[in-house]
Amino acid sequence: MIPLDASRRDIRNILAKFGQGAFYATGGAMNLAHNVNEIIVFETEVVDVNSWFAANVFTPKQPGYYLLFAKANIPAGAGDFAAGDFAYIYIRKNTATCSSLGRTSTVLSTMSTMTLVEANGTDTFDVYGLYSGGAGDVCNITECAFGGVFVSYNNP
Repeated sequence: MIPLDASRRDIRNILAKFGQGAFYATGGAMNLAHNVNEIIVFETEVVDVNSWFAANVFTPKQPGYYLLFAKANIPAGAGDFAAGDFAYIYIRKNTATCSSLGRTSTVLSTMSTMTLVEANGTDTFDVYGLYSGGAGDVCNITECAFGGVFVSYNNP
């Protein structure tokens, strides 16, 4: 397990030991607009062992099972995020949601989700966010991350 306080160098070293399919990307701050599904942007590839992560999308070329995880923080003063509002992030496989987690009216909180997925060699995985507040409102998110690692072949 990767410690929550792990540095980028630590994460790079840990995931590189897994070998095939390991990747970890991070993103900075962005806004989620009210009722708009938005792709989470990851500007920095910390590790990408096989170069299967590009343009915010993970496309594993080896069929098998992968453990994927994503997170984003809702900081204090997160735009218009207020009591009764709801924000969540979700991992998508070929545009269909396969894992999600949300938060309601909580600031200084981390939204994170993890899932075990089967990939066929052409499947794509990305991370989206959604905010439900008031019309015209936005929710700020920070410290976004998306990563994963190959777990097992899917041969019987």
